[in-house]
Amino acid sequence: MDRMNGKNRQIKNRLLRLIPAVVCMLMIFWMSDRPAVESSVQSGGITMSTIRIISGVSEMSEAEQEDLALVLEPYIRNTAHIIEYAVLFFAVLFAVSAFSSGILRASFISLLICFLYAITDEWHQMFVPGRAVQTEDIVMDTAGALLAMALYLLIRKWRRLYCKKGEIYSKIWD
Repeated sequence: MDRMNGKNRQIKNRLLRLIPAVVCMLMIFWMSDRPAVESSVQSGGITMSTIRIISGVSEMSEAEQEDLALVLEPYIRNTAHIIEYAVLFFAVLFAVSAFSSGILRASFISLLICFLYAITDEWHQMFVPGRAVQTEDIVMDTAGALLAMALYLLIRKWRRLYCKKGEIYSKIWD
């Protein structure tokens, strides 16, 4: 009986580890499901907020700030893609590592899942008013997941080389 309860608990814990990845995917879907006009207004607002944070911009005229926003907006959008898929990578890795043996294997599976999700996300945007498939977005999304994977593997490598067993880094990254 105890063996069966332990098995059920293990299955439950593995399924619970899927929640962060599903939440990230739902957030990405929700953002992608917004019509182009609404998405552009949000991006423009984020860009203007970013510009106002930069020192020296307060001395610029409104027209100069808007010109700067037009220049910066593509970079801010691409950065957003990279960040959201880096977060998705870690959420997917958290889930996949419960089912897969070996961190390298789990990392590549997670990267593949993020890449495939980026493709389905762009495909979904074909059905959203004013939106279209943009290969550049798939590249940025995959780059975000790839950067997260590289960072994770580098930190794990560094931890193995320089941290003693039992230190806090071992507890975080194992």
